[in-house]
Amino acid sequence: SYQAWALRHQETAWTPGERFHYSNVGYQVLHLVLERVSGHSYAEAVRAGILQRGGMDATEPVIEASSRPRQAIGYRRLYDDRPAHRSHPLVESQFVEYGIGDGCIVATPEDLAAYARMLLGRGKGAKGRVLTEASFARFIQGGKHDYGYGMGVREVGDHTVLSHGGGMVGITSQLIVDLDAGLGVVAFANGPGDSSALARFALTAVSAARAGKEPPALPEPGKRRPPKNPERFAGKYRIPPQGDRVDGGDSLGAFVVVVEAGALVLVRGKDRISLEHVGGATFQTPHPDFDRFRLRFEGSGDKGFTYVTHGDKWYVNERYKGRSKFAVPAKWVPLLGHYRSYSPWTSNFQVIERRGKLIFVTAEGGETSVGEQFLTERKGGGFFLGKPPTPEVLRFDSIVDGRALRAFLSGHVFHRTP
Repeated sequence: SYQAWALRHQETAWTPGERFHYSNVGYQVLHLVLERVSGHSYAEAVRAGILQRGGMDATEPVIEASSRPRQAIGYRRLYDDRPAHRSHPLVESQFVEYGIGDGCIVATPEDLAAYARMLLGRGKGAKGRVLTEASFARFIQGGKHDYGYGMGVREVGDHTVLSHGGGMVGITSQLIVDLDAGLGVVAFANGPGDSSALARFALTAVSAARAGKEPPALPEPGKRRPPKNPERFAGKYRIPPQGDRVDGGDSLGAFVVVVEAGALVLVRGKDRISLEHVGGATFQTPHPDFDRFRLRFEGSGDKGFTYVTHGDKWYVNERYKGRSKFAVPAKWVPLLGHYRSYSPWTSNFQVIERRGKLIFVTAEGGETSVGEQFLTERKGGGFFLGKPPTPEVLRFDSIVDGRALRAFLSGHVFHRTP
């Protein structure tokens, strides 16, 4: 409720209806609106209006400790401050009570399948209508943003496909419904598995079975596709001469990237480190010198990439002809560092400087995913995440001894780590 109340201080980034931006706090506001309009608690309204009519008798509308014995145990990777890797051990996720409308449903696969049948029935549940036909038509009106009233909407050929994922700490789920084929699938995972990929595979397999065709081949767990034209990445890389580094260091040293059997190998002294292709021009490795960030090849030219980045470091090869020195505003230096919160969904991030840009870095853990976003200074203070317009603003305060001790983002408070 406080996050919804705090929206009175939030500035909108564009006029209503102009753009789409998913917002958890938006559903928190709807939670309060539903209670005010219905005259009942959120849990009572959801149970009577959706769960009972949909035949979802085993589903709880809020996450409470009393239902914990019936819930699956969720697991996560040990580390949340670096890109996840299959070599990282699993640990039990913390249990969190939650009762706000942006994500507090505890359902079984059977009950979520009943919800899928309600969607296939265009709003008609097992024990009554959840939505009128007119309301259902609005519910799946995705428009140009491919997102209706709480449901992903895509047109695949002449079929309308609805989908939505969900999750709690250590638990993910995925629902996909093909309205025109009359098929729906539900997938759950109580760990780092990709429930979305599992659901897509299941839908393809069921569709093939119905058509009397051979089912698709089972995907190989952990298999990564090799990069296209791997020779583009090869070369000798070193820190640029006269580089203007805030920390002045080069912890990795010069290295060579070679191609072996279509894959990339980083050679540094006697070390031969296999680089795993994540996608595009991005790679990662569990090697302890490189596991905190992904390696991103950039500066593409006709003859290949010209430099590679790794966190706040960057390394050039003989093809690089650009600048090697970039100005760093003194006011940025106190902001650089690692910040943590008590939120299990958005647990931590780092702020780094590279090539004269301030960059926001997140790793896999909770609702965040590994990635980098440039920070754009905002006239009213703080920084936009990415290129404006965007409602996501990162703010800092409590600068002590030349270091910001606190940051604010999306309703969460973060504190600098030692």
